[in-house]
Amino acid sequence: VKIRIDLRPDGAHFYLDRRKSGGGLPIGVQGRALCLISGGFDSAVAAWYLLKRGVELDFIFCNLAGGAYERSVISVTAALAKRWCYGYQPKLYIVPFSEVVGEIRAKVKQNYSQVILKRAMYHVAEKVANDIGAEALVTGEAMGQVSSQTLYNLRVIEDAIATPVLRPLVGFDKEEIITMSRFVGTHALSEHVKEYCNIAPKHPVTKGSVEVARQQEQEIDAGCYDLAVEQMKSLDIRETDTDDLLSDFLFTRELSKDSIIIHCTDHEDTDSWKMPGSQTFDAEHLMQNFTKLDKNKRYVLVCQYGLQSAVLAERMQDRGYEAYSYAGGVSQLRLASQSRVH
Repeated sequence: VKIRIDLRPDGAHFYLDRRKSGGGLPIGVQGRALCLISGGFDSAVAAWYLLKRGVELDFIFCNLAGGAYERSVISVTAALAKRWCYGYQPKLYIVPFSEVVGEIRAKVKQNYSQVILKRAMYHVAEKVANDIGAEALVTGEAMGQVSSQTLYNLRVIEDAIATPVLRPLVGFDKEEIITMSRFVGTHALSEHVKEYCNIAPKHPVTKGSVEVARQQEQEIDAGCYDLAVEQMKSLDIRETDTDDLLSDFLFTRELSKDSIIIHCTDHEDTDSWKMPGSQTFDAEHLMQNFTKLDKNKRYVLVCQYGLQSAVLAERMQDRGYEAYSYAGGVSQLRLASQSRVH
């Protein structure tokens, strides 16, 4: 056994091996930046590279898809911050983006909607960066990975703002990024996060024009950016207990028109009341087979007391589904159903 010894003024340190750390510079010596984070592999790894080089980061998340997505992104950002953001208290700014997306879908040519969405995110991020004194934005964009990340489109998107944009992963491929996410410690969480940035599934422009993008952007009510920032909330992300957030994002009593209600049954409640129009699955069967469900739908699960359905909803959220447990179980859902009828 080889035993290594370091002799120092405060004594001798004995050890068996060396482990490679992140290295780099102390956080803060290179100023402050704001990182656009989506919960996926790329943005978390990009943030780590800037932290390594001494940049103090705060984070901004443009939420396109509701509470379950928000909780996933908070979990990823908290894991990154608690492991690497020492010496300061980073904030996560959460911006509701559904109205901005609605404006884009209603007023922008479909093939340009993806580029305009990214420009919109840059606009909002720049407003926040100016407010907090950040010198630059940071993104996880990598050359050629998706339609908005061609060289042409990156130029078009960056034209939207004056603030510098740092892209530490621009020359990485996806496998390199995923491998690095394991070292950073966000891989296990990021692999279950479904990102919702793709709003132009058919024939998005890959060689965009700055002039066309500017013209399309003029169709949008710029007030929606200001409104999004006004509705923004912030978290001290290193102090955030993701377990405490669970109840905020796991339980609901909201039954929107697009919600699919699923009764989770077992042998004891097969004859209990079921809401008209709902679906019924054996709870154990659903636990094993929920990945066959459409990930683009919103699910509200209900069981006798709201506990078994909570376990299922949490498992579905961990795999990127928007799923909730109906608070209070069958009895509360039945009361809600009767009040709607009357």
